[in-house]
Amino acid sequence: MRDPEGFTVKNGDLLSRHLKFIYPDDGFLRNPLSRELVDKSDLVDFHFTNESTIESPVVPFVTYPYEWCDEQFRDAALHTLALSNSILGSNFELKDASAWNIIFENGKPIFCTT
Repeated sequence: MRDPEGFTVKNGDLLSRHLKFIYPDDGFLRNPLSRELVDKSDLVDFHFTNESTIESPVVPFVTYPYEWCDEQFRDAALHTLALSNSILGSNFELKDASAWNIIFENGKPIFCTT
């Protein structure tokens, strides 16, 4: 997929996203709210390896929107809306709310874009 702000590299069970810029200290992924969302399994787990690299575990089995049933589309949409509502109060907003940013892990939708 297209990533104008960086590129990804898979290394075993880890996926590294290398950004073309240094991630800001006041950015969403450095905010405690993002860790809360990870802990609730609403956002894919991640950590910074340096100022411009984010690392996440590889999800073993990924499905795509064109493979989903109606209920999965509904769950993905409701999850995206709930996630958006939960971050708006902290003056953040979703940059990209595409269905392609949702994966299902054990039947539960998770936002996977960092």
